Amino acid sequence: MKSVNCLAAKDSNLMHQVMRMYDAELADAQLLDQGISVDDTEAIAIVESGTSMENYASALSRLNSLKRRLITNETLRFRYAQTMKMTTEKGCALPVLGEQLQCDFHPRCYLPHHAVLNPKKPEKLRIVLDCAVKHKGQSLNDTLYQGPDTIANLVGIILRFRKVRVAVTADIEEMFMQVKVPKHDRGALTFLWWPQGDPPKNPEEYQLKDHPFGATSSLFCANFALNRAAREFGSGYGRAVLKAIEENVYVDDCLALSTTCDEALRFTKEITELLGGGGFKLRRWSSNSPELAESLSEDSTSTNLVQLSQFDSSCQRALACSGTQQEMFLSSSSSY
Repeated sequence: MKSVNCLAAKDSNLMHQVMRMYDAELADAQLLDQGISVDDTEAIAIVESGTSMENYASALSRLNSLKRRLITNETLRFRYAQTMKMTTEKGCALPVLGEQLQCDFHPRCYLPHHAVLNPKKPEKLRIVLDCAVKHKGQSLNDTLYQGPDTIANLVGIILRFRKVRVAVTADIEEMFMQVKVPKHDRGALTFLWWPQGDPPKNPEEYQLKDHPFGATSSLFCANFALNRAAREFGSGYGRAVLKAIEENVYVDDCLALSTTCDEALRFTKEITELLGGGGFKLRRWSSNSPELAESLSEDSTSTNLVQLSQFDSSCQRALACSGTQQEMFLSSSSSY
């Protein structure tokens, strides 16, 4: 059997190549005759206008609603004003004054705010910006990336926490407030408040400098900053400290374990110094070892952890679990 191969040249192929050459050479001339599509028009408008949300009116309406509530509740009004005053005095929020008011911030978003009270901490009032409030069907959270899940596995933390004899717990003071928002993005965290906390006065604009609770991106940004601090300031510290930050810190709770009290005490000093270099302060230290508890500095010893057990006054709380300092059993409590 014979096989025959046949090669043939077609004019259509040659014509196609010539047409492609002319299209490439004369592309600019052809664009003059082509209109812009609807999608392209919308894309250009978005780029030129930025991601601002013209929601000043709705934010002002929410502030007026808050005003009526504060006027009828003098205690809440005082606590709200004190909390806002502390926020500005710490530099966590800054007033937008003078020429800044004329700046066209991109992005810009006015966020309403409200008070949140924790039943377990009735003495503390937290002011939360509402990043989920929608304006024309879109909220600030809708425009933010959540980022990857870089938080340590909770089950793994609890299981490792029960492995050895000496256990230590602490939490990071105001963790989110230690992570700053770039200046060019702070327009997205604009809110309204009255001068000196006096509702009869005209409200002024403020911008939050820190990542707020409730923002889609805040958890990832805070945890990224924590791990970045561990890498940048971790030279000269033991592997156990770096591993603890990576594997045994859940959001702002740190749970660590050691075989001896001396080792645990050395660990607490090293991790405090390391994270302190990155602006993260560990506080409320607690341990199941009375010897270690006495060695911890008085200002960092756990003094205000919530008691969840009516049978044991030494019950401590971490990661929504509770346990006695001596036995370190873990249990949970629910109001439902």
